[in-house]
Amino acid sequence: MGRLQGKSAVITGGSRGIGAATARLFVKEGAGVVIADILEEDGKLLADELKAAGGKTEFVRCDVTKSDEVKNIMTTAVRSFGKLDILFNNAGITQEPTDIANCSEETYDRVMSINTKGCFLGIKHAVPEMLKTGGGSIINTGSTMSVVAIPYASAYCVSKHAVVGLTRLAALDYADKGIRVNVILPGVVDTPIHHQFGQEISPEELEANMKELLSRQPISRMISPDEISPMVLFLASDESCMCTGGIYPVDGGWTTI
Repeated sequence: MGRLQGKSAVITGGSRGIGAATARLFVKEGAGVVIADILEEDGKLLADELKAAGGKTEFVRCDVTKSDEVKNIMTTAVRSFGKLDILFNNAGITQEPTDIANCSEETYDRVMSINTKGCFLGIKHAVPEMLKTGGGSIINTGSTMSVVAIPYASAYCVSKHAVVGLTRLAALDYADKGIRVNVILPGVVDTPIHHQFGQEISPEELEANMKELLSRQPISRMISPDEISPMVLFLASDESCMCTGGIYPVDGGWTTI
């Protein structure tokens, strides 16, 4: 308890899944948290739940592809909690499976805009606030597909590879300014993002796709969001004060193969 006492955080994609699990853990550890998401109903319910338990939380609707909206969540954190210490760039989407030549330009642009540009905008608007108080920690959500590829992941794989490059670049840019930047690589996590195509493909195809994904993960079960959030907590806390530019798999061993 108290590993983030006195700190403030912004979590994008914070309404459910990994983001919600991390928001709960951050609040438990003493942080003030701005939950940012386009999912307003889920986000407000989570903020209300945490406030009812005595947590310091705010929900702000945010489309991470919009620069003014991303800037607003950072200023909200400063206004609500006095400063900004932590940014968890977690918002992201996947896509329907397709090879790269048959990936539409619309899909490619949308996936890149949310998964990669969203992280860029988060860093862009968080850094000035963090510099005012001597530093902070930025954690980006990558994927196993940030460092390996599988067929038909197309735009998603490209976007998550780019997040690693962005993380390394930002880590070097701000290492001497007290801002650390790291990336986590979740494996197959039991979140809505891994089930969202259930209406587009048959249950049989969905089950086959999930079985194929899990076959690549040596610990071959789905990972709980609560098994990802402790790594985010470590990287957000002062315990990781010498960690920057790092790649942290939480993937059941996938990237060891």
